[in-house]
Amino acid sequence: MKFDASADSPQISGSYKSLSKDDRRHLIAKSIPVSHAKYGFEVVECHDDGSVYFSCASLPVSERGAILLDLESHLKSETDPAITVWLSPLGDRSALRKLRGVSINTIKKNTD
Repeated sequence: MKFDASADSPQISGSYKSLSKDDRRHLIAKSIPVSHAKYGFEVVECHDDGSVYFSCASLPVSERGAILLDLESHLKSETDPAITVWLSPLGDRSALRKLRGVSINTIKKNTD
């Protein structure tokens, strides 16, 4: 299969865009393949531009990229070809930095 890097990205369909946030979240959640259930994916946000944010505590770092690409490919075929998958960042879980009083602030962009 050959892809053209200069081709336009697919646009989100009107039917997906017209769904409410809860309906989009439900559609994406039920479209997660059974083979990915062991990772505990949880839908955090579904924007009307097709971006879908997941949280997942048990995703092996060494396999993260391949698993997320596989999930995105599956969601594109099951729901809408313009879906993009994102993994929500986890906060700093270092106990040592917490003891020293160091805090890392992350800025979350809200597009809705």
